[in-house]
Amino acid sequence: MQGQNWDDFRYFLNVARSGSLKGAGALMKVNQSTVFRRINSLEGKLQVKLFSRHKQGYTLTEVGESIFKDVEGIENVIHSLVRRMSGQDVSLNGRIKISTTASIAFAWLPKYLCAFQATYPDIKLDIEVTQKHANLSTREADVVISAGNSRSDKMIGRELSPIEFVLCAHESYIKGKPKWKTGQYQGFEFLMPNEFFSGFKVRDNLMKKLSHDQVVLLCDQFSGLYNFCLQGMGVALLPKYLYQKGGGLVMLEEITVHNPEHIWIMTHPDLKHTARIKVFMEFMRKAVKTDAAISLK
Repeated sequence: MQGQNWDDFRYFLNVARSGSLKGAGALMKVNQSTVFRRINSLEGKLQVKLFSRHKQGYTLTEVGESIFKDVEGIENVIHSLVRRMSGQDVSLNGRIKISTTASIAFAWLPKYLCAFQATYPDIKLDIEVTQKHANLSTREADVVISAGNSRSDKMIGRELSPIEFVLCAHESYIKGKPKWKTGQYQGFEFLMPNEFFSGFKVRDNLMKKLSHDQVVLLCDQFSGLYNFCLQGMGVALLPKYLYQKGGGLVMLEEITVHNPEHIWIMTHPDLKHTARIKVFMEFMRKAVKTDAAISLK
């Protein structure tokens, strides 16, 4: 690899992992033509073919396979060094990249981030909205704030808040419908989280009580369900913090389960002593705890 640009090998790894130029471009946030040019350039410099091209995408050649693990190992070493160096940062400035879901980002998180930035104006926040956990090992994010009790062994963190769920509908949908009775769902259409949320007890328990015909829409985002509910399409299962945004929604029933899902805040072990990460995680813990104490009064 002497004389080679390490960035070229990042393109190599991402094409190998995704199996296509388009997939690698999406991972690296560049266009397909850039990936094409960088792969061709790398092969030209090395004077070998690393990939076989075909209609279904790109697959590693024998040479490509022979170097993949070595290049991946170098990538891991580089990421580890960067994380360890970041972990020595004791200044309360710089950027924190936060990966979270749409519903948390737009309905639950804003007031906390507003308060944090007012307290620490030199720390800049970069929010990435996604449904999948960012890879903290490769620094796709510094902090993940997610819903659900499952988490990677490579992350450390804490529960911030239990997620309360409600069944609600727009007032326009309720008109003309039978009077709502808790636990009796006949005569109503439902907007439900799809299989992406399998394992959420509140979702799984409710799905067992509904007929196939009652579930008229499935979605992989609670923010999507909220917006469909606003259109009067049916009864939606939503986190209470989303229902509280308003918009003419009427709460029909609170849903409780034993051992509820939580909102978690997590980071990589190598970053836990980075000053800005440490202060952000502690700020969030205290702010959410204070909110919970006030709501109990």
